[in-house]
Amino acid sequence: MISDFEKNIYNSFLKNSRANSNKPYTYRKDFSNLDEKVFICLKKLSSFFNRNKSVKLDDFFRAPYVVYSDSSYIDLSFYTTLKAAKAYTIFQKQREKLEPDDTDQLSSTKDSFKFIAEFCRQNNISIDNYISLKDKNIFTFLVHLKERKINIYSLLTFNNFERNFKASDNEVVRFMLGDDFVSNLNTFKVKYFNSKKCRPFAETCKEKIKKKLELIT
Repeated sequence: MISDFEKNIYNSFLKNSRANSNKPYTYRKDFSNLDEKVFICLKKLSSFFNRNKSVKLDDFFRAPYVVYSDSSYIDLSFYTTLKAAKAYTIFQKQREKLEPDDTDQLSSTKDSFKFIAEFCRQNNISIDNYISLKDKNIFTFLVHLKERKINIYSLLTFNNFERNFKASDNEVVRFMLGDDFVSNLNTFKVKYFNSKKCRPFAETCKEKIKKKLELIT
């Protein structure tokens, strides 16, 4: 039997494989006659995603098309391999280095604020308090950054971000985020403040969320 989550997995795979070929797609609704090999793949993928909650379906299925740009079609079975996981990691690192005004980076910034808004709502805190929240003496935003639930450009809208970032244990931060990320912090900052689209967009997103949360709380 296929769960609703496994149906979502398949339809995310379908959407991204068709989109890569610039073809229209229709979400599959009938899974009654599912091929046995597809069934097994979906079970494996369901287990993988449940163990790796921070991995986004669409990004995972899109990743190999970006990393291996000569790929025209990638079978579902590929995504059950270590090579697929590696492609996802490479894809995320490539996205991290995109210019702040890149369309994909702007989309990532938007998703970051959606996550922050929902997190603040669930924890009944203001968005201003988000940047100072800690869990076991580690700033929560560092955990979210490590899990790629947010990006650096959403954090640069917070006045206390850099202060809190630098106040954190350097070895812990480097272990969580990697040496490259820490070393490039000033570069991210300069790019953000010089951006024509990202900075005003991010600041607008934050202000809208702040107002919505104030209405709730």
